[in-house]
Amino acid sequence: MTDSRSLIGSVVSHYRITEKLGGGGMGVVYKAEDTDLHRFVALKFLPNEASDSETILRFQREAQAASALNHPNICTIYEIGQDSVRPFIAMEYMEGETLKERVEGQALENDMLLSVAWEIAYALEAAHAEGIIHRDIKSANIFLTKRGHAKVLDFGLAKLPNKRNALLEADPGATFTDAQAAVESFFELTTPGATPGTVSYMSPEQVRAKPVDTRTDLFSFGVVLYEMATGRLPFRGESLGVVLSAVLNETPTAPTELNPRLPVELEHIIFKALEKDRDLRYQSAAEMRADLQRLRRDVDVAKSSSGSGSRLAISAADVRRELERSHAGASVAIADAKKEVGVSRNGISGWIWSAGVVALGVVIVAAGMVYRRGLTVTPLKLTGGTQITNDGRTKVLAGTDGARLYLQYTAAVKAGTSSIGQVSVSGGDVVPLAAPSVSMQILNVSEDGATLLVSDQPGTAFDGPMWALPVLGGLPRRLGDAMGHAGAWSRDGKELVYAKGNDLNLAKGDGSDAKLLASMAAWPNAMQWSPDGKSLRVTLKDLTTNATSLWEVIVDGGKARELLAGWHSPAAECCGVWTTDGKHFLFSSQGSIWELLKSGAPVQLTSGPLALSGPVASEDGKKVFMMGRRPRGELVKYDMKSGQLVPFLGGISAEHVDLSADGKWATYVLFPEGTLWRSRVDGSERLQLSNAPMYASLPRWSPDGKWIAFFSTTTGKTSRIYLVSPEGGSPQELLTGESGSEADPSWSPDGKSIAFGAVYSAAKSGIRVVDVQTKAVKSLPGSEQLFSPRWSPDGKRIAAIRSDSQGLMLFDVAKQKWAEVYEARNVSFPVWSKGGEYLYLLSWPEKPSILRVRMSDLKVERVADLKDFRPTGYWDDWMGLDENEEPLLLRDTGLQDVYGMEVGEP
Repeated sequence: MTDSRSLIGSVVSHYRITEKLGGGGMGVVYKAEDTDLHRFVALKFLPNEASDSETILRFQREAQAASALNHPNICTIYEIGQDSVRPFIAMEYMEGETLKERVEGQALENDMLLSVAWEIAYALEAAHAEGIIHRDIKSANIFLTKRGHAKVLDFGLAKLPNKRNALLEADPGATFTDAQAAVESFFELTTPGATPGTVSYMSPEQVRAKPVDTRTDLFSFGVVLYEMATGRLPFRGESLGVVLSAVLNETPTAPTELNPRLPVELEHIIFKALEKDRDLRYQSAAEMRADLQRLRRDVDVAKSSSGSGSRLAISAADVRRELERSHAGASVAIADAKKEVGVSRNGISGWIWSAGVVALGVVIVAAGMVYRRGLTVTPLKLTGGTQITNDGRTKVLAGTDGARLYLQYTAAVKAGTSSIGQVSVSGGDVVPLAAPSVSMQILNVSEDGATLLVSDQPGTAFDGPMWALPVLGGLPRRLGDAMGHAGAWSRDGKELVYAKGNDLNLAKGDGSDAKLLASMAAWPNAMQWSPDGKSLRVTLKDLTTNATSLWEVIVDGGKARELLAGWHSPAAECCGVWTTDGKHFLFSSQGSIWELLKSGAPVQLTSGPLALSGPVASEDGKKVFMMGRRPRGELVKYDMKSGQLVPFLGGISAEHVDLSADGKWATYVLFPEGTLWRSRVDGSERLQLSNAPMYASLPRWSPDGKWIAFFSTTTGKTSRIYLVSPEGGSPQELLTGESGSEADPSWSPDGKSIAFGAVYSAAKSGIRVVDVQTKAVKSLPGSEQLFSPRWSPDGKRIAAIRSDSQGLMLFDVAKQKWAEVYEARNVSFPVWSKGGEYLYLLSWPEKPSILRVRMSDLKVERVADLKDFRPTGYWDDWMGLDENEEPLLLRDTGLQDVYGMEVGEP
């Protein structure tokens, strides 16, 4: 046959060709008129250069497979014919575009996404029922008609019933090289214009050249779902090898992080389809279609109940299923999301919240009336949802003056500047506010909005001098001798309550004449005066177990009572606030906003895929502002030569990485799930070593590689050190008789002992050493108020950090003495170099950087500038070293912004 351009206007069989529609490596498609039936069809020809037997076989297979199917969501095949040299397929002519063209980097609207997904699942169900496996499901092979219906195309790679193709069904023992060659053959990667992205749709069993079944199509369909939901592929890379490795080893970013409008149940459907173990994947297209149909129904119900203008995406039924899945251990670790992660080193008095199960603007659970003991109580109703900030940075909301919201970043906006900011209540950019120190923390906003109550808390120092910071200019003024970590002015500004340690103190508004109001059982924070000024509501945090609870303290006499004793175990309530009219008291718990009623159980006001916390009521009573967060990170390495950050272990959301002595294995903690894993340094042979509700931190390989020591910071329990085999099994508690906090295990070079401390909030217990065999424990002399021990490679020194994180100490094992070798505003996460010549440190926040101390002369060097780096993690930041002593960090890729919700009619 001659050049395809000469076909225009010609007649092939009984088809008159009118125009060329498109073409690619496996076919050229024309629009043609059927002169017998007077309808338009699409004619697909093999390209001129495609004449080998395998290509022709594939072309014929496409016609055979599709013609066996008569389904509204599968492109209809009319006939297969031969024109001179080349065969052709006459198929249904459709106007529209491919799904790949429709997406083009943009997520589909939820309604269309669910409709298209259901139709694709319906098509696959029909094909599988006939014993046909497509094996090439991708967005380019799905056509969207002008009416928005989906049609599955191109069955050229289909596996037909009772057939076998030697190339497409390689031997189960095939090597990775064999699989890679098969991949290139499948998708024509060697042809001009081909891209590695094509293999992103392949299932792990296809990559490994294993036998396939219907579940292979469901994995590829999961990739398409992810692409429709987020506008991007879950497995990407600049080369074939990188993409294949991602398909085999990596967990993609959660779709709701990239598109918060998504129903959370859709994320579960996607992740279940993308299970690498096909026994854990959907087992049939019918099962997957049923889940999609159920989600479509629930979304329609939610819309109907909320009005046509609502953007709700999840019904109460979805929320119930979400909670049930969390207890059943669904693929996305929702159970850990209920956990409220403890004190932030740099945040507002330390309240940072972990991933939750519930979402902003997605559902309003509580509406209507609550009846208890004959008393009718009308809870607040929150509707809609507006995003106020758009930078995604980790922050805490402090208060409002009516026109502006005041907030605190957990790290400075720019190196050396204040981390305090303000933003309009209608939304916009956050504007930094000048402060005398970068370590200033907002505690409260005065009633008139003119002054901020702040305290200076460098490093991990809890209590610092308190200041009044004018918002509109003027000099800050010291508030007498007041020292504390939390506080609030009364509504008339005449009194100041503040917390120092566990004590609540009451003073005049200028900080003078302070007196003890009450000694609490735990660390007080987030204080709120009652509307009548007669009582205070505070959050108490147990620094040993991280449990938080709401209490009320009578100002006249200091009598205290717990407000929700026994409601949750462990307690997890925080950060209450009164509405302006004094009728409603809102607080955070389990990632949702709740209302505490005068009678009856609390009422849940919000639910959805973002964890919500820290409510602040607007001055006019028409809105409630809050933080919405979905934490996530990317593991990166700081390349010393280029000064660039590059992905490590595929850029997974993991922290606290430690490498085995031979450099072949890694152990790490997934963030924010908190589960401990081990793998080879290339990411292969992954094995999970711990489970929720345990939250693992700072794992360390034993010198002989037989054990991994780590500590758990499970909410409601004192932190404990555990040992676990890298081959799996239940983690075993190292010391069963100890009662204090245990943290930061560090092996001695001979593997016989472990040095450990406590979490920094309990550092008064100092540094201890345990004999691994006998379990005998001894304390290092002079180590009180030190934490984070690190044994040097030669065993002659132990490094540790002061409890306020403002100094590095070294212990001479032979002399049994400590010496301070470096003093700074904030240092953390010390790591020894392999030979012990250097001790690396992370430094925040004045000049964010990685430092190292040279042991020969104790000279401090700056090895990496992190001024534009956004850290994240359980402790807000973290630093480790790879096998080449290049720093490892967890870069923030999550979402955390301020949102506002309307106060609606009850």
